[in-house]
Amino acid sequence: FQAVNDVLLFLLQTFTIGVWEIIPASGLLQYLALCKPHLSDGRRLLLAYAICAQYYTELLTPESDLLHYEEIARRTYNVSTQEGIVVYGVSLFPTPTNKKNILDLAIFAVIPSFIIASSIFIWCYVQISQALGKFGVKLSTKTRGLQRSFLTMLLMQVS
Repeated sequence: FQAVNDVLLFLLQTFTIGVWEIIPASGLLQYLALCKPHLSDGRRLLLAYAICAQYYTELLTPESDLLHYEEIARRTYNVSTQEGIVVYGVSLFPTPTNKKNILDLAIFAVIPSFIIASSIFIWCYVQISQALGKFGVKLSTKTRGLQRSFLTMLLMQVS
């Protein structure tokens, strides 16, 4: 049972941290379709999602801290000591028994990956705009509207 909980916690952390890291992939796909037409669809997908790599950090709490968190959870939710309970926890700041904390996660995982994803998004948009202008064809109102709608959708994802 504990192993299943640990796997689920790992997946939750990965998806929580990485949710915005895949946002630039759709912009990268459009950029690759416009600027690298010789690449196969499979290769474009692979490149777009491989660049948006996941960052992972493990936040499993030491046993000594889990007992403290378990006591807090039992008091808060009024759970008797006879009932089984599984608790995970992490502190906001480092403690003497556990150096892993949410503040470090934000500084070293969340903020850098968000900045990288946003930078890729901005770069893609600039490259797409330049590529559309290089064709030497006056873009129709419909094409401009579609491009604007695509950018709006990407901006909503980033937000």
